[in-house]
Amino acid sequence: WSKGERGEFDFPLPYDEVFIVTKGSYTVRTADREVTAKVGEILYLQKGVTGVYFAHEDAEVIAVTSPPYRKALREAGRGDDLNQLREVKL
Repeated sequence: WSKGERGEFDFPLPYDEVFIVTKGSYTVRTADREVTAKVGEILYLQKGVTGVYFAHEDAEVIAVTSPPYRKALREAGRGDDLNQLREVKL
């Protein structure tokens, strides 16, 4: 994520998600709270939340979802969101 970059998840997340911050800092704001994690820290988003995430500085994060991201979006009827993703096959 580049400094100032932000994204919204304005639909209830169909998965649990964990962000592991590997560079910079990363903020998530939900209806209930705002939390910023720095290098080595973890953010947890529970299935069903909505909100905004953003980087106050350049940041790298590893995102892990359960169930897997693509499967969860398809099952939630949000398959169109997958068209924006680039799939790399090895």
